[in-house]
Amino acid sequence: VVQNGKTFFFRGKHNREQTILSLLSLGMKSAKEIVISGCSAGGLAIYLGLDQMVHQIKEVNPSSSVRGVSFSGFFLDYSSTKPQAEGNKDDGVWNGYLDYANSMKNLYQWMNIRSGANPRCVSSQLQRHRNDTDCIFAYYLAAHIKTPIFNIQVRN
Repeated sequence: VVQNGKTFFFRGKHNREQTILSLLSLGMKSAKEIVISGCSAGGLAIYLGLDQMVHQIKEVNPSSSVRGVSFSGFFLDYSSTKPQAEGNKDDGVWNGYLDYANSMKNLYQWMNIRSGANPRCVSSQLQRHRNDTDCIFAYYLAAHIKTPIFNIQVRN
């Protein structure tokens, strides 16, 4: 992605796949039970890529039992109607309003998260809405995840 004349490379999917390969080589290939977890953005990543990680593990360790745990991975598809006194797009503030939903959807497109997101969510959203950016939110993803997942949502 080119932004303000600078080129950025995002390698989240590649990093995830290489991490799984590394863990398999360190003994996970013989593990009987595996729990994959993450918190906040990492909790969202569990929803985004859990089934793909399980598929990669099962190719090497087909008898393993794999589960996911997401800590605070649910983010609201929310846009405020109350003006914000200050803030910028990095804070989710657009045109003077807290618009976290559009910030997340723009992030989904900007970072090409589609390539690492749950393909069933992407396909469903493209068929229903011709737009898959909702697949950045856990509650749209959850219905498409085959792997058992436990959610823990912490409120501050």
